[in-house]
Amino acid sequence: MPFLAAKIGTGKHLGFVLLAWLVFFLLAAWVLPPLDSHLRPTPLVYWSVATLTVLLALPTVIVVPAYVYRSWLRLPTVPNRTAYGLWVGLEFASGVCE
Repeated sequence: MPFLAAKIGTGKHLGFVLLAWLVFFLLAAWVLPPLDSHLRPTPLVYWSVATLTVLLALPTVIVVPAYVYRSWLRLPTVPNRTAYGLWVGLEFASGVCE
């Protein structure tokens, strides 16, 4: 059975993106010098972190709006529309404010 990204739901894609950001932040905290230090990161470390940031930002920009859109489409079918609508609205607002 081939791995098809289309068959995986947007919730799982969102989980993959969040896990990738968690690993990225842990790796950056381990590799980069502290902010109050006079040390400078080497160019290789600096450009590696910058490249990983861009590579993680691209799927984030695609997956998060797709997740919110699919959540809004699901609104008429859920039994507790008010609570679900408030929750999705809160997710949307927090995404826009970031």
